[in-house]
Amino acid sequence: SRDLSFVPEGTFLAKSMFYGPTSSNLLEISPISGYSPSNWPSSALANCIHAGSASSELCWLDNLEEHVRPPSLHILPALLTRSPGAGSEGNTVAQRGFIPPTASCHSNAMVTNDWSNVMALADDMIGQYHLNADQSEALKQCARMFKPESSPTRITLIHGVFGAGKSYLLTVIILFMVKLFRLQGPWRNSSRTPQKVLISSTTNVAVDRILIGLLDHGFEEFVRVGSVKK
Repeated sequence: SRDLSFVPEGTFLAKSMFYGPTSSNLLEISPISGYSPSNWPSSALANCIHAGSASSELCWLDNLEEHVRPPSLHILPALLTRSPGAGSEGNTVAQRGFIPPTASCHSNAMVTNDWSNVMALADDMIGQYHLNADQSEALKQCARMFKPESSPTRITLIHGVFGAGKSYLLTVIILFMVKLFRLQGPWRNSSRTPQKVLISSTTNVAVDRILIGLLDHGFEEFVRVGSVKK
């Protein structure tokens, strides 16, 4: 900001180009929004507030802006809606050779015939792994994704501070899904391989934390992809 009042007219949001000041105690910044060169001559004094570290988030946004083109993400609508596409988008997908998961199976193809068994399994897992109220509700919400003849949200966002039990909960959710898939057996209308669970993260450490949790509970039926040095 041009002064310590930080009025919007004279303030802009910027990011540091490096992790800190240089050896000459200079800080190079790059404007993000609200900056106008005409309002900032080269000799102008800038008053700054260090709001926090958002380097990872800004890197993700830059990658999305630079590389992501919605028409090329054919799998994204399938992941978000899990309903068969139609029209020109479906034709484009077919021409590219990609077949969305819902184009070859029904949205409830992975659901057992007895819905009560799904929730009973969820309740058993909650008791077996001593989940708290929030963790229990998150597991039940994941279980509701498999309810026949319904269209619940197919994405569950789980937020929590460090040590809240997110990794432990994800481990239990994976064990729940594996048990549910085993009860269901192979895909109903296909001879393809059984269902699988993909664990993905921006860091290998985060994935390893989940895998270690699975090992601690005696589950070893997974394949890890990635550098062992990271």
